[in-house]
Amino acid sequence: MSIFFNEWRNCLREHYRYVLRTEDWITEKTLREVLLGVGGFSEDELQALYEEIFGSVAPTQEEILPPDEVEVVIPQEEFTVDEPPLEEEPPPQEEDKPPSFIQGRLF
Repeated sequence: MSIFFNEWRNCLREHYRYVLRTEDWITEKTLREVLLGVGGFSEDELQALYEEIFGSVAPTQEEILPPDEVEVVIPQEEFTVDEPPLEEEPPPQEEDKPPSFIQGRLF
């Protein structure tokens, strides 16, 4: 076992507390797998951390899952842009034509 194992576990524990306090349920799911798998935590330890943050009341399913669709209503006037009308350019004059790129004989 590494000499830094206990420090690493303490870091993971504090990160799990932070994730619970911020109610980041997406991260909590994957972090929980890491804590149980390679972190050496038990379900009882994680439950104790959870109860430390929230008490014994579990969040409801609506609190855990974000809403399926979020409707954002922005007034239409915020989308309008005042632009001047487009002016048509006159057709090019004969003298405005670019020079011909056909090269004559060199020899």
